[in-house]
Parts: sequence; structure tokens; C-alpha cells
Amino acid sequence: MTIRERYQITGQETMTGRKRSPKECHEAWNSWCEMRRRCYKTNRHNYKYYGAKGIKVADRWLGKNGFDNFVKDMGKKPTPQHTLDRIDNTKNYSPSNCRWADKQTQAMNRKQRTGKYPKGVSMNICGNYQVAFRRMGKLKRYGTYKTLSEAVKVSRGVMQNEV
Repeated sequence: MTIRERYQITGQETMTGRKRSPKECHEAWNSWCEMRRRCYKTNRHNYKYYGAKGIKVADRWLGKNGFDNFVKDMGKKPTPQHTLDRIDNTKNYSPSNCRWADKQTQAMNRKQRTGKYPKGVSMNICGNYQVAFRRMGKLKRYGTYKTLSEAVKVSRGVMQNEV
């Protein structure tokens, strides 16, 4: 049996065969490690969205007892599908601003897009303006228009009719 297979079965060894510590076997270990990487590892692909924007991890969750404090504050993950979520995405990772959330909750907790076009309007590769809204997971298209003013008019009408 290869190390990889043994790791996948037991979860007790790393890919190199090193024994994992009890902390590394904890369900919250990867979430805690990723949180710190996003905020402090400048070579990470997602650092620009976290650390570069000033997002930090609470001092209580760093250092020698950081992981233990994190587990005490956050508690158990409700399910393996739950991930760490900041309630207010402009604030730091801290006990008062974090929770375990499912994908649906996290999707609703995204920063609002501040594009150059109004809500529901985008420009396609041909230079025309499209109006479309996502409702209950499905994209509904309301047409393509040559001018931005036409598209904005339709977009506003759609939003008014849905209220």
C-alpha cells in the first residue's frame, strides 16, 4: 500500500509519511491554516483579497495556543461541508465576526459587485449591452441592446416589476 493510499484511509499520516499530530487530525485544522495563509502569506493566490486588503486574524487565534483558542471559540463544524465564514467581509477574522457556514449562506454573504454598469447590465464581446438577472439559481435574460441607456431602462423596469 502506498503512503498516499494509507493517508487516504487513515488520515493519520501526511503525504510524506510523517505522523500527524492530534491537532492536524482535527476537523477545523485546515480551516484555521487556510485562514492564516490568506492573511499572511504574500505568495498565496488569494492573498490579494485578504491580507493585501488589511484583513488580519485575531491575536487570540495566532501563536502557541492559537489553534486551541480557535477551536474553543468556533466550536465543532456542524457538517464537513461547512466552512469558515466572516459575517462582515470588511472586518478581520475574530470570534465575534466568524461562523461556520454552508455554501448557500456563504454565497449570500458576498461583497456586492461595484462594476461600471448598473445591476443586471453587462457588455458582451460584440460591444452590445445585455440585461440578465439570476433568480433562484437560474439566469433569466431580458435582451441585448445597442445602447447603455436602453439596457438601463429595461433593467430598471425589471427591478421595479419584481418588487
